[in-house]
Amino acid sequence: MKGDYVSFIDSDDYVGPDYLKTLMDLINEFNTPVAAVAHLCVYDETTSFIASKDTRHLIPNSEILKAMAHDQIIFSA
Repeated sequence: MKGDYVSFIDSDDYVGPDYLKTLMDLINEFNTPVAAVAHLCVYDETTSFIASKDTRHLIPNSEILKAMAHDQIIFSA
């Protein structure tokens, strides 16, 4: 890989048309090296689960691992 940023999108994932733009907008707005967005888990045509709240959180770099350990943010590669 080459570039300043990496995004992982698996073969079973669907992302909206502005997914990468949204992440870059967050990185630029908050001058941060990492951005993540909420995700929706869809199990079938009628069942889904929102895995993260639809709010913005700015977490200092020194606190990211602690926030992940306490399920305040959910990251996956």
